[in-house]
Amino acid sequence: ASVRYALLGAFYTTLFFFAIILLYISIGTLSMGTIAASLHFVKASELKELISLYRVEGILFFVAISIWVSLFLSAIFPNHYWLPDAHAEAPTPASALLSGATVLSGFYIITRILYTLIHGSTLDMIVPIAKTILGILGIASVIYGVIMVSVEEDIKRLLAYSTILNMGYIYMGLGIGTELGIAAALLHALNHAICKIMSFLSVGVLIKKYHTRNLYVLEGKGSETPITTTFLTFALLSLIGLPPMAGFFSKLMLFQAFMEMRNYVYAVILVIGTALSAYGYGRVLEHLWHPIHEPRPHREKEHLSIPVLASLIALTSIIIIISIIQPQLNTILIETTSSLRTSAQNYINTTIELLQNIVHESS
Repeated sequence: ASVRYALLGAFYTTLFFFAIILLYISIGTLSMGTIAASLHFVKASELKELISLYRVEGILFFVAISIWVSLFLSAIFPNHYWLPDAHAEAPTPASALLSGATVLSGFYIITRILYTLIHGSTLDMIVPIAKTILGILGIASVIYGVIMVSVEEDIKRLLAYSTILNMGYIYMGLGIGTELGIAAALLHALNHAICKIMSFLSVGVLIKKYHTRNLYVLEGKGSETPITTTFLTFALLSLIGLPPMAGFFSKLMLFQAFMEMRNYVYAVILVIGTALSAYGYGRVLEHLWHPIHEPRPHREKEHLSIPVLASLIALTSIIIIISIIQPQLNTILIETTSSLRTSAQNYINTTIELLQNIVHESS
């Protein structure tokens, strides 16, 4: 799994750097502010006159490759294939990092490219096409992820497929492209990261204690590790979207964004995906909490290391706080999204001001 991930990572990194080289050849700079200014200050009618065909193709190639590499980082279908093996074989801290942070880096890259560089520029026609593609791939990820969550027996691989599923929701929100949709995607990304880190830490404790990842072998172990299993239960219920967990509010926000745009297909996919994922997560909880009536030898009391226990308590507290401050958090996220959608102009203004200061100081 590590060799496969290393080879794929090297390939996609090389491809991304090649795209960056083409971008530099096409624009002459790698500054996002300067690139945005170059694209925004050229009128659409003058595009072919002021920018050669090769330069336009270089920019388009950079955007296309950047999005494709980002989909690999985010484990979005069909670039998901590396994640289940990487999650299953990686140490618990690495699995938590992969699911909580690494997969979100692709989402960040795509968002910045679409809204800092392209949105509102002479190449703005790319944005609706890209959003449609991202939404469709998000739906495919939800369908694939929810099927695998429902049948997988390896608990770490199940959580990996859950990551693919939830990244699908996030990209559906990005695909809608409205302020509410992007804000909902950001909120769900935050909730998913926290809950998934919490899930992997809890599962890591169980695997270390019982030396297995198989759900059937772990059957009934919740009664022997009630503290760990309770934390895992809390995280999975939030991933399901059970009210008043934090995950409920982000899914509700996504649903509102879909209905606002009258995109009933997205709304139905969200509802069905949530219902089926509840079955998948429920399988985990049913196996762990399933009562075992056979006599068992005496087991020693559950002991958690202080760092693990402190981390689980902190993550649980964050989920509770997010649920409590939901109205204020929604306002902040919508304001952030509104700023993001106009960030290109902000970058341009900052770049011009910086260049003017440099020229002034030089003179």
